[in-house]
Amino acid sequence: MIDQEVLKKYVTRRQEDFEKCLLAFAKRNYADIEMIGHKMKGNGTTFGFPELSELGESLENGAVAKDHDLLKLKLDEFKVWLSGKSSLAH
Repeated sequence: MIDQEVLKKYVTRRQEDFEKCLLAFAKRNYADIEMIGHKMKGNGTTFGFPELSELGESLENGAVAKDHDLLKLKLDEFKVWLSGKSSLAH
């Protein structure tokens, strides 16, 4: 099992990633979203969040395709995921 402090740090970093994604989305900076999605795809399951790995893959693929509508949908899902983990970040 992963230490609670490690999980808190992980979720805090995902909150930072979400903010970066929002900025990148507004600027249509797909490269930054692709990079963040790729990172999430690779580490979500490691930290016990397979759904975050799936979300990361969708963000990465949406960014590669420059699919603005898909990215909007997936960023909304990311926001919902974070709101469900807010107790871990504090």
